[in-house]
Amino acid sequence: GEVSQQLLSTTLNRCVEDKLWDGIEFLISSGYVTSLSLCAGLFPLVMEEGRLDLMRALMASLQDVPPAALATALKACLPPTNKASKAAARSAAAPLRAAASAAVASAEAVLLHVGRADAQTNGNGNKKGKQEGKQEELKMSKQQTKKQRQKRMEAAAAAVLTVQGFSSNELCLHAVLAAHADSIAALRAVQSLGSEAVLALLNYLLKWFDLYAERLPPGAPALVLALEGGFRIPGAERVVEFAGHCLDAHFARLAMLPSSQKVLATFQQAVRLSLKQCTKLVTLAGPVEHIRKERSLPESHAAHCSQYSIEMLQLSC
Repeated sequence: GEVSQQLLSTTLNRCVEDKLWDGIEFLISSGYVTSLSLCAGLFPLVMEEGRLDLMRALMASLQDVPPAALATALKACLPPTNKASKAAARSAAAPLRAAASAAVASAEAVLLHVGRADAQTNGNGNKKGKQEGKQEELKMSKQQTKKQRQKRMEAAAAAVLTVQGFSSNELCLHAVLAAHADSIAALRAVQSLGSEAVLALLNYLLKWFDLYAERLPPGAPALVLALEGGFRIPGAERVVEFAGHCLDAHFARLAMLPSSQKVLATFQQAVRLSLKQCTKLVTLAGPVEHIRKERSLPESHAAHCSQYSIEMLQLSC
Protein backbone atom coordinates (compact mmCIF):
# COMPACT_ATOMS: atom_id res chain seq x y z
CA GLY A 1 0.00 0.00 0.00
CA GLU A 2 0.87 3.67 -0.08
CA VAL A 3 3.11 5.04 2.64
CA SER A 4 1.92 8.16 4.44
CA GLN A 5 3.97 11.18 3.31
CA GLN A 6 4.03 12.47 6.89
CA LEU A 7 5.33 9.16 8.21
CA LEU A 8 7.86 8.97 5.40
CA SER A 9 9.06 12.53 6.06
CA THR A 10 9.37 11.90 9.81
CA THR A 11 11.30 8.65 9.26
CA LEU A 12 13.59 10.19 6.67
CA ASN A 13 14.35 13.24 8.82
CA ARG A 14 15.20 10.98 11.76
CA CYS A 15 17.51 8.87 9.61
CA VAL A 16 19.27 11.99 8.29
CA GLU A 17 19.56 13.54 11.75
CA ASP A 18 21.19 10.40 13.19
CA LYS A 19 22.99 9.49 9.95
CA LEU A 20 21.32 6.10 9.77
CA TRP A 21 22.67 5.16 6.37
CA ASP A 22 20.95 1.78 6.17
CA GLY A 23 17.58 3.47 6.55
CA ILE A 24 18.48 6.22 4.09
CA GLU A 25 19.68 3.73 1.50
CA PHE A 26 16.53 1.63 1.88
CA LEU A 27 14.16 4.56 1.49
CA ILE A 28 15.99 5.93 -1.55
CA SER A 29 16.62 2.62 -3.33
CA SER A 30 12.99 1.57 -2.76
CA GLY A 31 11.82 4.68 -4.60
CA TYR A 32 10.02 6.27 -1.68
CA VAL A 33 11.95 9.54 -1.92
CA THR A 34 10.26 11.25 -4.85
CA SER A 35 10.74 14.83 -3.61
CA LEU A 36 13.50 16.62 -1.69
CA SER A 37 10.80 18.51 0.20
CA LEU A 38 10.35 15.39 2.32
CA CYS A 39 13.63 16.16 4.05
CA ALA A 40 15.54 19.38 3.44
CA GLY A 41 18.74 17.97 4.88
CA LEU A 42 18.86 14.76 2.83
CA PHE A 43 20.56 15.94 -0.36
CA PRO A 44 23.12 18.19 1.43
CA LEU A 45 24.09 15.26 3.69
CA VAL A 46 24.44 12.86 0.76
CA MET A 47 26.71 15.30 -1.08
CA GLU A 48 28.73 16.31 1.98
CA GLU A 49 29.48 12.66 2.69
CA GLY A 50 30.45 12.05 -0.93
CA ARG A 51 27.82 9.35 -1.40
CA LEU A 52 27.63 9.54 -5.19
CA ASP A 53 25.93 6.15 -5.20
CA LEU A 54 23.00 7.61 -3.29
CA MET A 55 23.14 10.73 -5.42
CA ARG A 56 22.67 8.53 -8.51
CA ALA A 57 19.74 6.73 -6.85
CA LEU A 58 18.15 10.05 -5.86
CA MET A 59 18.43 11.43 -9.38
CA ALA A 60 16.57 8.35 -10.59
CA SER A 61 13.78 8.47 -8.01
CA LEU A 62 13.04 12.21 -7.79
CA GLN A 63 10.04 13.32 -9.83
CA ASP A 64 11.30 16.88 -10.20
CA VAL A 65 14.91 17.80 -9.48
CA PRO A 66 15.36 21.45 -8.36
CA PRO A 67 17.94 23.58 -10.23
CA ALA A 68 20.22 23.89 -7.17
CA ALA A 69 20.31 20.13 -6.61
CA LEU A 70 20.94 19.47 -10.30
CA ALA A 71 23.79 22.00 -10.30
CA THR A 72 25.34 20.41 -7.20
CA ALA A 73 25.11 16.94 -8.75
CA LEU A 74 26.72 18.15 -11.99
CA LYS A 75 29.59 19.82 -10.14
CA ALA A 76 30.20 16.68 -8.08
CA CYS A 77 30.82 14.68 -11.27
CA LEU A 78 32.80 17.29 -13.21
CA PRO A 79 36.25 18.89 -12.73
CA PRO A 80 37.88 20.05 -10.60
CA THR A 81 37.97 16.77 -8.66
CA ASN A 82 40.09 15.43 -5.81
CA LYS A 83 41.14 11.96 -4.67
CA ALA A 84 38.13 11.56 -2.41
CA SER A 85 35.64 12.45 -5.13
CA LYS A 86 37.36 10.16 -7.62
CA ALA A 87 37.21 7.29 -5.13
CA ALA A 88 33.51 7.99 -4.50
CA ALA A 89 32.87 8.01 -8.25
CA ARG A 90 34.64 4.66 -8.70
CA SER A 91 32.48 3.14 -5.97
CA ALA A 92 29.28 4.61 -7.42
CA ALA A 93 30.15 3.49 -10.97
CA ALA A 94 30.96 -0.10 -9.99
CA PRO A 95 27.31 -1.31 -10.16
CA LEU A 96 27.01 0.05 -13.71
CA ARG A 97 30.06 -1.85 -14.86
CA ALA A 98 28.78 -4.97 -13.08
CA ALA A 99 25.37 -4.65 -14.74
CA ALA A 100 26.99 -4.40 -18.17
CA SER A 101 29.14 -7.47 -17.50
CA ALA A 102 26.10 -9.40 -16.25
CA ALA A 103 24.17 -8.44 -19.40
CA VAL A 104 26.96 -9.80 -21.59
CA ALA A 105 27.09 -13.03 -19.57
CA SER A 106 23.30 -13.38 -19.88
CA ALA A 107 23.44 -12.86 -23.63
CA GLU A 108 26.19 -15.46 -23.95
CA ALA A 109 24.11 -17.92 -21.92
CA VAL A 110 21.15 -17.39 -24.27
CA LEU A 111 23.36 -18.03 -27.30
CA LEU A 112 24.67 -21.23 -25.71
CA HIS A 113 21.14 -22.38 -24.92
CA VAL A 114 20.00 -21.65 -28.47
CA GLY A 115 22.88 -23.68 -29.89
CA ARG A 116 21.99 -26.67 -27.73
CA ALA A 117 18.29 -26.36 -28.54
CA ASP A 118 19.02 -26.26 -32.30
CA ALA A 119 21.18 -29.35 -32.03
CA GLN A 120 18.48 -31.19 -30.08
CA THR A 121 15.77 -30.11 -32.53
CA ASN A 122 17.76 -31.32 -35.51
CA GLY A 123 18.37 -34.65 -33.81
CA ASN A 124 14.72 -35.15 -32.95
CA GLY A 125 13.72 -34.19 -36.47
CA ASN A 126 15.95 -36.87 -37.98
CA LYS A 127 14.60 -39.56 -35.66
CA LYS A 128 10.89 -38.80 -35.78
CA GLY A 129 10.65 -37.58 -39.33
CA LYS A 130 8.62 -34.65 -40.58
CA GLN A 131 5.47 -34.38 -38.51
CA GLU A 132 3.48 -31.36 -39.57
CA GLY A 133 2.15 -30.35 -36.14
CA LYS A 134 5.49 -30.88 -34.44
CA GLN A 135 7.35 -28.93 -37.09
CA GLU A 136 4.99 -25.96 -36.68
CA GLU A 137 5.48 -26.03 -32.90
CA LEU A 138 9.24 -26.15 -33.30
CA LYS A 139 9.12 -23.28 -35.80
CA MET A 140 7.18 -21.08 -33.35
CA SER A 141 9.56 -22.00 -30.56
CA LYS A 142 12.53 -21.04 -32.72
CA GLN A 143 10.97 -17.68 -33.61
CA GLN A 144 10.31 -16.91 -29.95
CA THR A 145 13.84 -17.92 -29.02
CA LYS A 146 15.24 -15.78 -31.82
CA LYS A 147 13.36 -12.72 -30.57
CA GLN A 148 14.54 -13.36 -27.02
CA ARG A 149 18.10 -13.78 -28.20
CA GLN A 150 17.95 -10.59 -30.28
CA LYS A 151 16.54 -8.59 -27.37
CA ARG A 152 19.20 -9.86 -24.99
CA MET A 153 21.94 -9.11 -27.48
CA GLU A 154 20.67 -5.57 -28.10
CA ALA A 155 20.40 -4.87 -24.38
CA ALA A 156 23.87 -6.26 -23.70
CA ALA A 157 25.40 -4.24 -26.54
CA ALA A 158 23.68 -1.06 -25.34
CA ALA A 159 24.85 -1.62 -21.76
CA VAL A 160 28.46 -2.18 -22.81
CA LEU A 161 28.48 0.88 -25.08
CA THR A 162 27.09 3.12 -22.33
CA VAL A 163 29.81 2.01 -19.91
CA GLN A 164 32.82 1.45 -22.14
CA GLY A 165 34.83 4.58 -22.84
CA PHE A 166 33.35 6.55 -19.94
CA SER A 167 35.29 7.41 -16.78
CA SER A 168 33.78 6.71 -13.35
CA ASN A 169 32.85 10.37 -12.94
CA GLU A 170 31.18 10.33 -16.36
CA LEU A 171 29.24 7.19 -15.46
CA CYS A 172 27.81 9.08 -12.48
CA LEU A 173 26.77 11.82 -14.90
CA HIS A 174 24.47 9.37 -16.70
CA ALA A 175 21.90 9.55 -13.91
CA VAL A 176 22.23 13.34 -13.56
CA LEU A 177 21.45 14.03 -17.22
CA ALA A 178 18.67 11.44 -17.22
CA ALA A 179 17.03 12.96 -14.13
CA HIS A 180 13.53 14.39 -14.24
CA ALA A 181 14.34 18.10 -14.46
CA ASP A 182 12.71 20.63 -16.73
CA SER A 183 14.63 22.65 -19.32
CA ILE A 184 14.81 25.75 -17.11
CA ALA A 185 16.34 23.79 -14.23
CA ALA A 186 18.85 22.21 -16.63
CA LEU A 187 19.82 25.60 -18.07
CA ARG A 188 20.31 27.15 -14.62
CA ALA A 189 22.42 24.20 -13.54
CA VAL A 190 24.64 24.50 -16.61
CA GLN A 191 24.95 28.27 -16.14
CA SER A 192 26.47 27.70 -12.70
CA LEU A 193 29.39 25.67 -14.10
CA GLY A 194 32.91 26.99 -14.55
CA SER A 195 34.86 26.81 -17.82
CA GLU A 196 36.73 23.62 -16.94
CA ALA A 197 33.51 21.86 -15.96
CA VAL A 198 31.72 23.00 -19.13
CA LEU A 199 34.54 21.69 -21.33
CA ALA A 200 34.41 18.35 -19.53
CA LEU A 201 30.63 18.24 -19.95
CA LEU A 202 30.91 18.99 -23.68
CA ASN A 203 33.46 16.21 -24.13
CA TYR A 204 31.10 13.87 -22.29
CA LEU A 205 28.18 14.92 -24.51
CA LEU A 206 30.28 14.37 -27.63
CA LYS A 207 30.62 10.72 -26.68
CA TRP A 208 26.83 10.45 -26.61
CA PHE A 209 26.53 12.23 -29.95
CA ASP A 210 28.83 9.60 -31.44
CA LEU A 211 26.98 6.70 -29.81
CA TYR A 212 23.50 7.79 -30.87
CA ALA A 213 24.66 8.70 -34.37
CA GLU A 214 26.43 5.43 -35.08
CA ARG A 215 25.77 2.62 -32.63
CA LEU A 216 22.95 3.10 -30.11
CA PRO A 217 19.28 2.64 -31.05
CA PRO A 218 16.80 5.34 -29.95
CA GLY A 219 15.32 2.91 -27.43
CA ALA A 220 18.64 2.34 -25.65
CA PRO A 221 17.57 4.02 -22.36
CA ALA A 222 14.66 1.59 -21.95
CA LEU A 223 16.82 -1.41 -22.91
CA VAL A 224 19.51 -0.57 -20.36
CA LEU A 225 17.03 0.26 -17.60
CA ALA A 226 15.21 -3.07 -18.09
CA LEU A 227 18.35 -5.10 -17.41
CA GLU A 228 18.93 -6.76 -14.07
CA GLY A 229 20.70 -4.04 -12.11
CA GLY A 230 19.80 -1.68 -14.94
CA PHE A 231 20.55 2.01 -14.77
CA ARG A 232 19.38 5.27 -16.30
CA ILE A 233 21.13 6.87 -19.26
CA PRO A 234 20.26 10.11 -21.06
CA GLY A 235 18.27 9.82 -24.25
CA ALA A 236 19.33 11.49 -27.49
CA GLU A 237 16.95 14.43 -26.93
CA ARG A 238 18.37 15.06 -23.48
CA VAL A 239 21.92 15.04 -24.84
CA VAL A 240 21.02 17.63 -27.47
CA GLU A 241 19.24 19.73 -24.84
CA PHE A 242 22.25 19.88 -22.51
CA ALA A 243 24.58 20.59 -25.42
CA GLY A 244 22.39 23.53 -26.38
CA HIS A 245 22.43 24.82 -22.80
CA CYS A 246 26.23 24.63 -22.68
CA LEU A 247 26.60 26.65 -25.86
CA ASP A 248 23.85 29.13 -25.01
CA ALA A 249 25.22 29.84 -21.54
CA HIS A 250 28.97 29.72 -22.17
CA PHE A 251 29.69 30.21 -25.88
CA ALA A 252 31.23 33.69 -25.56
CA ARG A 253 33.59 32.54 -22.83
CA LEU A 254 34.42 29.27 -24.57
CA ALA A 255 35.19 31.07 -27.85
CA MET A 256 37.97 33.01 -26.11
CA LEU A 257 39.59 29.96 -24.50
CA PRO A 258 42.33 28.30 -26.61
CA SER A 259 41.67 24.98 -24.85
CA SER A 260 38.08 24.93 -26.07
CA GLN A 261 38.75 25.39 -29.79
CA LYS A 262 39.21 21.69 -30.52
CA VAL A 263 36.10 20.74 -28.55
CA LEU A 264 33.96 23.35 -30.29
CA ALA A 265 35.24 22.32 -33.72
CA THR A 266 34.47 18.67 -32.98
CA PHE A 267 31.05 19.66 -31.73
CA GLN A 268 30.40 21.62 -34.91
CA GLN A 269 31.21 18.56 -37.01
CA ALA A 270 28.95 16.36 -34.90
CA VAL A 271 26.06 18.81 -35.18
CA ARG A 272 26.54 19.14 -38.95
CA LEU A 273 26.42 15.36 -39.31
CA SER A 274 23.25 15.14 -37.23
CA LEU A 275 21.63 17.94 -39.23
CA LYS A 276 22.57 16.24 -42.49
CA GLN A 277 20.94 13.02 -41.30
CA CYS A 278 17.83 14.83 -40.05
CA THR A 279 17.47 16.82 -43.28
CA LYS A 280 16.99 13.58 -45.18
CA LEU A 281 14.07 12.74 -42.89
CA VAL A 282 12.14 15.92 -43.74
CA THR A 283 10.45 14.15 -46.66
CA LEU A 284 9.10 11.60 -44.17
CA ALA A 285 7.18 14.20 -42.16
CA GLY A 286 3.91 13.38 -43.91
CA PRO A 287 4.17 9.58 -43.56
CA VAL A 288 5.24 9.83 -39.91
CA GLU A 289 2.25 12.05 -39.09
CA HIS A 290 -0.02 9.67 -41.04
CA ILE A 291 1.25 6.66 -39.07
CA ARG A 292 1.10 8.55 -35.76
CA LYS A 293 -2.62 9.12 -36.34
CA GLU A 294 -2.95 5.37 -37.11
CA ARG A 295 -4.57 5.96 -40.47
CA SER A 296 -4.64 3.29 -43.14
CA LEU A 297 -2.15 3.39 -45.98
CA PRO A 298 -3.33 4.72 -49.35
CA GLU A 299 -4.56 2.40 -52.05
CA SER A 300 -2.63 2.25 -55.32
CA HIS A 301 -5.27 4.32 -57.17
CA ALA A 302 -4.62 7.19 -54.69
CA ALA A 303 -0.98 7.40 -55.71
CA HIS A 304 -1.54 10.67 -57.49
CA CYS A 305 -2.70 12.39 -54.28
CA SER A 306 -0.19 15.11 -53.43
CA GLN A 307 -0.36 14.59 -49.67
CA TYR A 308 1.58 11.36 -49.97
CA SER A 309 5.30 11.28 -50.59
CA ILE A 310 7.21 8.66 -52.52
CA GLU A 311 8.21 7.03 -49.24
CA MET A 312 4.55 6.60 -48.22
CA LEU A 313 3.70 5.04 -51.56
CA GLN A 314 6.54 2.59 -51.10
CA LEU A 315 5.13 1.68 -47.68
CA SER A 316 1.81 0.84 -49.29
CA CYS A 317 3.30 -1.70 -51.69
